[in-house]
Amino acid sequence: MASNAKCSPCSAEGKSMVPFRFCSDCEEMLCKDCVVYHMKFKATKSHHLIEASLIKTTIPSTNKYSTIHKDGFLDFYCVNHDKVCCRPCIPGNHQSCKDVIPLEVASQSIKASHLLADMTSVWKNMNETLCCFDKDQENNIIDLEKMENNILQQIGIIKIDFLKKIEKLEQNFKTDLAIVKNKSLNKSIKTP
Repeated sequence: MASNAKCSPCSAEGKSMVPFRFCSDCEEMLCKDCVVYHMKFKATKSHHLIEASLIKTTIPSTNKYSTIHKDGFLDFYCVNHDKVCCRPCIPGNHQSCKDVIPLEVASQSIKASHLLADMTSVWKNMNETLCCFDKDQENNIIDLEKMENNILQQIGIIKIDFLKKIEKLEQNFKTDLAIVKNKSLNKSIKTP
């Protein structure tokens, strides 16, 4: 329940009372005194009251109404149909259903349900898998950086080796050129 929630009728009179129940028909928070009065009047005594502390976990902050009954607040759960329904839906659509229970009762048992346990297990497995993917991705990035460094080192080694070979070729060409030049000069000096 929101910490700023107050009894709706009392707030209208300028009082600030802590809510005790929520009337899903009136869509109002009610303090203990207002609950007593609410249950006395013929027009409101059949209204469905939900414990105020459960409101945040059982009823969404935006009101949910039946698509069939525009004024019907979805505050019941039909176990047989696995559907949320409103009070006016029960006689027409869920009269033969044995398990139509208030939504707050259904929500109390959800923590103990096998479905929640299964979903929690699936969520944990998915989370672990995602963590593994993240780790794998980090390891792949590290491996890629190592490979890049190795390749750059190999390129550097090949470049140095290549330059040495070019320098050796250059030196050989210069030596050969000098030999040819000297031979030509020697020939021209020897021939009169």
